[in-house]
Amino acid sequence: PPRSTLFPYTTLFRSVAAIAVKLGRYLDELPEAMLARADALGFPVVQLPEHVAFDDVLNQVLTDVLNQHAAMLARSEEVHRALVQAVLAGGGVAEVCAELARLLDALVLVTSPDGRVLTQAGDEKLAEKLASGPCFDSSGRFRTEWEVRGVTSHEGMDGSHAIVPVVAGSHDHGRLVAFARRRLLDSDVHVLEVASTVVALAITKARAVAAVEEKYSGDFLRDILSGRAGSPADVVAHASSLGWDLERPVAVVVAELDPVASDTSGPHGLEGLALRPVRERFAAAWRAVLSARDPRAAVGSFNKEVVAIIGVPRNGALQRVVRDMVAAVAGDGGGGRQPFSTGVSRVVTSVINSGPEALPNAYEQARTAVRVGRHLHGTGTLAH
Repeated sequence: PPRSTLFPYTTLFRSVAAIAVKLGRYLDELPEAMLARADALGFPVVQLPEHVAFDDVLNQVLTDVLNQHAAMLARSEEVHRALVQAVLAGGGVAEVCAELARLLDALVLVTSPDGRVLTQAGDEKLAEKLASGPCFDSSGRFRTEWEVRGVTSHEGMDGSHAIVPVVAGSHDHGRLVAFARRRLLDSDVHVLEVASTVVALAITKARAVAAVEEKYSGDFLRDILSGRAGSPADVVAHASSLGWDLERPVAVVVAELDPVASDTSGPHGLEGLALRPVRERFAAAWRAVLSARDPRAAVGSFNKEVVAIIGVPRNGALQRVVRDMVAAVAGDGGGGRQPFSTGVSRVVTSVINSGPEALPNAYEQARTAVRVGRHLHGTGTLAH
């Protein structure tokens, strides 16, 4: 028949892997045009011998399918047992990620909902290669707004990657991503889905601990910036117990979400509880950047602003350092990022020698820089 007549059947059988034909009862032979078309498409056409019954074929196929499902369930149980054991042994997200990388023989990432990489484990050479690929922006953020759930491969990339969300109840904790040099299968996605529950458990546990720690450290930072934390010597000593270094020259940085994130009259207006995840992502992004670039910095989140007391580099390139931090937090604006403005204080050369008002004054300088910078240049500014 003409090709136009075959079009509906072509559409119907688009996902068929092969066709088996038994000659003799309905057909004596297959048309040459059909065989030629099958050869052109690389489509297998299998001729069943006369003594083979269709029921025998169906039984064998169903047996193989059931065996595959049984193997998938057994593997899922093995993975779940191994990951739960890692958590019960005191491990966190990093340990779960490392165990999953071993089980899948892949590079495994756990990211925040907006794509900030929280931890990774596995093939480091593959990680270096992927850093300049289409899955990540220049700041190293995984493009969660582009990547879809399931197995994906991009042109120019070796292998494939699989993505599943990490969700606990109605709360989105991020993404679990596996990169492999091979073609990942549906069974691998099933393993990731099983693992995502354990990852959500580990993240929830870590956040519960972090919430308590952040409350106490945040209260102390607020006392420092309001001048209620005691003498400069006491402030420096207590800060040291929290891992903060205030004995070096420091500056106060204030990063504040721009009004577009909370203006209820705007098209993207948010208010009340809807702002909470925005603020949490904003604070988490700053903490992640500071932990990598200045792990001895003090950082806390106050409502719509994040405040950090950072060390001043010896070469005095404070503006460049803060500009790099702002660029790393902002990424390329994807993944649900909200615009923010940043202010930087003057340098406090010595907290102890400058007196108890040095850091509160620096905090007010940074807040003023935010307001003036936004007034003069609009949102998303950096002012000193």
